[in-house]
Parts: sequence; structure tokens; C-alpha cells
Amino acid sequence: MKFLIIRLSSIGDIVLTSPVITAIHQKFPYAEIHFLTKKVFSDVLIHHPKITKIWTYEKNHLQNITHELKKQNFDFIIDLHNNLRSKWISFQLQKKTFTFNKENWKKWKMVYLKSKISVSHVVERYLDTLKNLEIVIKEPLKLEYYAGEKSEKEAIQILNTHSLNKPFLAVVLGATHFTKKWLKEYFVEFIQLIDKPVVLMGGKSELEESLWIENQINDKSKLLNLCSKTSINVSASIIKKSEWVITHDTGFMHIACAFQKKMIVLWGNTCPEIGFYPYQNPFAKNISLDLPCKPCSKLGLKKCPKGHFDCIKKITPQMVLAKFLEFEKLM
Repeated sequence: MKFLIIRLSSIGDIVLTSPVITAIHQKFPYAEIHFLTKKVFSDVLIHHPKITKIWTYEKNHLQNITHELKKQNFDFIIDLHNNLRSKWISFQLQKKTFTFNKENWKKWKMVYLKSKISVSHVVERYLDTLKNLEIVIKEPLKLEYYAGEKSEKEAIQILNTHSLNKPFLAVVLGATHFTKKWLKEYFVEFIQLIDKPVVLMGGKSELEESLWIENQINDKSKLLNLCSKTSINVSASIIKKSEWVITHDTGFMHIACAFQKKMIVLWGNTCPEIGFYPYQNPFAKNISLDLPCKPCSKLGLKKCPKGHFDCIKKITPQMVLAKFLEFEKLM
């Protein structure tokens, strides 16, 4: 038996497909599980032991990869993207396809009518696609992430080089949209308030912000800035080695969740009820303010539509510190 899972982007959404991979593997241990995604995201899956083959494509080259996929003669297609592109691929392959429900109508009501409802977690909706295959989920499946041995060794070397051999906090600065991001001034204040080593995580987009934060910290010895310095899998390995994580609603939130980290998630204009909260992680704490204007988008925006940005500005460093100190009581 041969399956093709389609999830074209992005980091977090791909990580969230891992329970589907596990469920298929448990039901059909000898089946081939293939995965189609954009080439830029392939590193998220490259070390996954249950995936037989990863298929990737770059912009304007989808026709070529579809031609190759036809030769594979898949038995089933699991479309976990459900957009025009993924539907076109399924149509071209002419195989039995199961597609997940985006529940966009509920999201629309939450954003535009401010309905006090919630959307079932996207993982649950991903898993619903397997019901017609008589795959029964007997116990909750956690997220999984495999960074690879080489990346884990590199992460250990980085931490050892900086003498970071005691519990540390990983702070993920990145988020795709501005309205999801905590204020850099708040990060500085929070880091100054705690007595733990801090590692700043992020890509090139966060480099300028991370350097600004670094320059504001009085005790430079407590801060390690790794923004733009590590690959996604080395960054994931750093997260794995951390004791605590602070993150926005972003891809690395789901990676941290896969490692069952003690984590605080800062929600700006989006909210956990929209269906992307930390999945099956009892150590996750969400900070999401109940405001009449929230959520103002199901994903994120370049600026606050109201101009006040209360969803972020009213999440103070003291509030985050209080949540963080709750972890201290568990140690």
C-alpha cells in the first residue's frame, strides 16, 4: 500500500501532520508513506523515520513533479492543505483522495462577527481524513519532530562552546506577521527580570531585532544570540535542549510542543480558539487577552486595524514573568 500526504507549507503546519504519519504507520506498518511539500520546507521532514520518500518542488515547477508522482501509482492521497494547488495535484493523479476540513466558515464568524466559538484543533481535523480508511485513534497522538543526529551534535557543540551547561530559556523572536509579535522592549524587560540564561532564536528577519535586544541587556553573559546563525534543525535541537520556551503563535511553537517543553505562548491578534494551540502538551501555557476586537485575522496582519495594538501591548513582562514563575514551582 502506498500513501501520498500533501502539505505544501509551512513549518508549523507540516509539523502538525506528524500524528497523521504515525496513525497511518501504526495501522499499515509496511505501507509506503510519501510526502509532498515545497522544497524550502523539506528539512522539517528529512529525518522523519516513518516517511518513505519526500517529494519537493519549487515555484513554477509543479507540473514536473506531478508528472513524476503519476508514475508512483499511489493507493490513497491525504490532502492536508486543501487549496487550489493541492486539489489540482489530486485531480491530476486521479487517485482516491481524503481532504481535511479547514472550517473556514467558523473562522470567518470568529474574525468578522466576533462569535464566541472555537474551532477544533487542526490536528484533529487532519486525523479525521483517516476515518474512511478505518484508522481508529485509540489514544492521543503527540506531535513528533526529528532534527537528526548531526544537528543535535552541532547544537550541543554550540551550547558547550558558550558554557551553557545549565537550564536555559529559549526565546523565539520570529513570527510571520507583525501583529503576532511581542514588543522588543518587553523582551528586554522580561530578560532583565529573570535570573536564567537566555538563548534568542530566529532567522535573518529577526537579526536586527535580536541585536537591539542584545545591546539593551546589562548582563551580556546571560544572553546567547543565535538569530540567523543556525539551520532549522540545529535551532530545533537547541529548543530540545532548553528547559523553557517563550514563543509566539508560529512554527517553532509546534516544534517546542513536539518536544513537550515547558512553554509560554504569546498570542497577539490571533487566539488559541482558532485551532492552532499547543497540541497535547500539558506543560504549555497560553497568554491570550479577551478583547472585543480579537481575533482580527485568522493568520496575522502587517499592522493593528484599530491602531492601538492592545492584544500585544497589554501582555506585560510582569504577566509573562508570573506565568514563568509557575514553572519554577514544578521543579
